[in-house]
Amino acid sequence: MQITRKKRLLIISIAALLLIIAVLVIVFCFVGKGKGSKNSKYATTPLSEVILNTQIPDKEYENLDLSGAVLNIPQTDKLCKFNVPADTWYTPEQCTEKCYYLFNSVFDYVVKENPDITFSDMSGQPLAEGEAEKSTNNITGNFSEAEINYFADDETMYSCRCGRDGHFIIYDSQTVSVAAISAGARGVCESVIHLDRGEKAPDTKYTSGGEEYSAAQALTFAEEVLNERIIDALPCSDVSPTELAIIKDPDSENYMFKIQFEYMYEKTPYFHLSVPASIEGRSLDYGVVYVTVTAPGKVGEIYNMCGLHEVEIGGEFDDKYIPLADAAGLVSEHLAPYFKQEISEISIKYTCFNTLPDGEEQSELPDTDDGVKKEFRPCWCFVIDKSDPLNVDYCISANAILVDMKTGEVYSFLDVQN
Repeated sequence: MQITRKKRLLIISIAALLLIIAVLVIVFCFVGKGKGSKNSKYATTPLSEVILNTQIPDKEYENLDLSGAVLNIPQTDKLCKFNVPADTWYTPEQCTEKCYYLFNSVFDYVVKENPDITFSDMSGQPLAEGEAEKSTNNITGNFSEAEINYFADDETMYSCRCGRDGHFIIYDSQTVSVAAISAGARGVCESVIHLDRGEKAPDTKYTSGGEEYSAAQALTFAEEVLNERIIDALPCSDVSPTELAIIKDPDSENYMFKIQFEYMYEKTPYFHLSVPASIEGRSLDYGVVYVTVTAPGKVGEIYNMCGLHEVEIGGEFDDKYIPLADAAGLVSEHLAPYFKQEISEISIKYTCFNTLPDGEEQSELPDTDDGVKKEFRPCWCFVIDKSDPLNVDYCISANAILVDMKTGEVYSFLDVQN
């Protein structure tokens, strides 16, 4: 039987279609699907090459400007797996014990001057020896705290509060009022020094507590306080200063110096927010502690925003990481087109990923941290400075976009603390 020209073309077309379908089936079978599958097109790089050979990509992006970025790569030979076990919060008794330890460590000069010191609750009612006031955080009912206060006189109170999740705040009401803390008012911020980008704290003298004092001296003192008195109360091996804010007291001619420190593990810093980033709209801050120096040798406030107090180390990651050039491409794909974001710094940081007990990550956590596993993973951190860095409640004056160095997932933290 003779095959006509039309039939031949039809047979060829059908065969070509079947071939295309077969190729697509093979591709889908081998590439897979689901979260993280997009990374199959990216090569992975040993950590040693990432540390030694990483440079700012010179590629031009429509929506990403890397020309002014500072590269801040930790000089480490390993990135470790570590997590915070679920259901490991402090008991009220442990919160109380920590309150007394921190108060005596930070306000040692107050204790020495007042050997018969007695503590009170917020209303001034005396507490029995070793007792603390039990209070509740106003955001969610499961952040029970212990609180102790020492009233030196009618206008001066020294206070320490500790939460079940590991956060704590220590302050002196002479320089940082309770109302100001609640409102987030910290005075008028005149400048921010980015210490992690190589900027130096100035030696310029300011009036601080009625005496001449420089930001450089305040930084040295804050480092001594953390490393010699507080480090045992933090779940990290070290801390590193990242930003220093020079703040004018609105009610006097005095200046204070607020220094932001990042937690460090084996020379690699923690990122200051978690994934997901909130519980009912509240930022979950990990790996950041603030020290406000209000006079030579005096601390006005220490605020540890980190909801961690126990960390388990679980070995090292396999030596395969997404390189910076590919991470920058992922960020560009993630951002909206036609609006160019200026990146001021690129670094590697551990980031806390929250996982519910059933093993599924969600965009919003439940009302409490109970039962939530916190796992830290290394990420590329692309920092975007805020347009008005001085008009902030805290020292953090930048936003960031993260790229998981293992999975390639991208997470945005834009204007989370404006």
